[in-house]
Amino acid sequence: MNTLGIRNENYAEGHAAYGISHPGVFVIGADSTILLKRAVPGYRDRPAVDELLDAISHVEEEKASAKP
Repeated sequence: MNTLGIRNENYAEGHAAYGISHPGVFVIGADSTILLKRAVPGYRDRPAVDELLDAISHVEEEKASAKP
């Protein structure tokens, strides 16, 4: 199953690495929802911390502006 959309599709079923996911980061909100998901193709490339913090700030701003 690839529910979260992070499975590395480069490996066919039967391969030793089949089903392995791309490395990534999930930010989970207090209400258990996924606020942010970043997955990258290779294990050597990771999202920069500054990029993640900026994205989280943006999500928080959107949530705050959507409240009545």
